Amino acid sequence: MFSVVIPLYNKEASITATIQSVLNQTFDDFEIVIVNDGSTDKSVEVVEGIKDPRIRLINQENQGVSAARNKGIAQAKNDWIAFLDGDDIWLPEKLMVLNEAIKKHPQVKWLIHAFDTVRNQENRTPNSYEQQDILKDVLFDLKNNLKIQTSAVTVHKSCFSGEDMTFRVGYNTSEDRELWYKLAFKFPSPFYSSKILSEYVIDSTGQSLTTNSDNSFNDIRKNINMEDRLEKQLKSLNSERQKAFYQVLNKINKKDILNFWCVNNKWSADFNRNFNRLETFLFKNTINLPILVKKVIKKLFFVAWSV
Repeated sequence: MFSVVIPLYNKEASITATIQSVLNQTFDDFEIVIVNDGSTDKSVEVVEGIKDPRIRLINQENQGVSAARNKGIAQAKNDWIAFLDGDDIWLPEKLMVLNEAIKKHPQVKWLIHAFDTVRNQENRTPNSYEQQDILKDVLFDLKNNLKIQTSAVTVHKSCFSGEDMTFRVGYNTSEDRELWYKLAFKFPSPFYSSKILSEYVIDSTGQSLTTNSDNSFNDIRKNINMEDRLEKQLKSLNSERQKAFYQVLNKINKKDILNFWCVNNKWSADFNRNFNRLETFLFKNTINLPILVKKVIKKLFFVAWSV
């Protein structure tokens, strides 16, 4: 039924809980495909210490999370690919809920659900959307603030047989979001469960934008070129769907850029097309303000943009 694909890179502290959350599922027709992407810590030893015949460990040289997920998809034996990152958690009834949805809607090609964002093990934020069941067009739901997170996505394996329907190698941020857009373009009506079925875990050891300013600057510039990366696919959309996509993208780009601007004293001409002239002038000329002041400015704009 399900192949659970887990990319693994230096997650020795969290991978046991992640795997156990799958083994605890009330629906047990699954395999776990773990792709070790050249871990340098004890992640592999930890995985090998968990004895369950449903676990398969595949090793590869470090190529990035996209290559690891693509390898897991290729090696999967079952029809449904359920993604799970090596520090996230599933609730026990997740696969049961998805199985029931698939039986009820055999035409569905992918499924998503609500999730909690958990920061530092204490701060929990629910991400739930008011709609339930089959969505008419997920692009418009994204416009209305539906959130999609990787560990809350399950896709029929046949969807990956099309052109460019893989995770883009060479990108370690926004690579998942790009694929969700491609799925939305081609299969606009996924199943959505408003029940929280997973935890997206962010802890104090997670990389922040301040960890390496140069790397984060390159990452943010990659993130905001999504329109260019999807140029070919966008041509297949009608004008109404294109407009909805651009509204979604502009909101995300603004948020990402201002989060970067808030903690770094850099600006790029690549950022300008996401703002009007007055906004661009303001942000370019305030990059050296204290972070606390910039946080206030950012918050005011987020309220104005409703992001």
